[in-house]
Amino acid sequence: MKNAGDIMSKDILTVRSKDSIAKTIGIMIDYKVSGLPVVNEYNEVIGVISENDLLTIHELYENNTGSGMDTHIMTVDTFMTPNPITIKQDMSIKDVSKILVEKRIKRLPVVDSSRILLGVVSRSDILKLLR
Repeated sequence: MKNAGDIMSKDILTVRSKDSIAKTIGIMIDYKVSGLPVVNEYNEVIGVISENDLLTIHELYENNTGSGMDTHIMTVDTFMTPNPITIKQDMSIKDVSKILVEKRIKRLPVVDSSRILLGVVSRSDILKLLR
C-alpha cells in the first residue's frame, strides 16, 4: 500500500519568512502553485503561505489609497500560517486524504523527525492515484 513518501513531490519551491510578498507572489504565479512551505535556514518547516493568506493583503488594504501597501517591503512572516500541520513519509494515503478534507487544506509538507522538509503531498498527488 502506498504512503505519503511514495507520492510526495520532492522538487519543492519554498520561501523564507523574511522574503518579500512580491517575490512570493511572483513564484506562485510563475510556477502556477497556490501555496508554498516557509522554511528557515536549516530547511525546517516553520509555516506555509497560500493564495488565501495573500488575499488578506487586498482585504486589509482595500480602502487604502496606496500608502503603506508595498509588497516589496511586506514579508512572508506577516501573512503566513505558522506551525502548519505536517506529516511523515510513512503516513497512509487514507490518513493524508482525511487531513486534507477535514482541515480543508490543499497540501501537506512532509517532514522528517527534525521537521526538515522532504516533500509535499497535494490533493492532486492523491487524485493522480484515482486515474
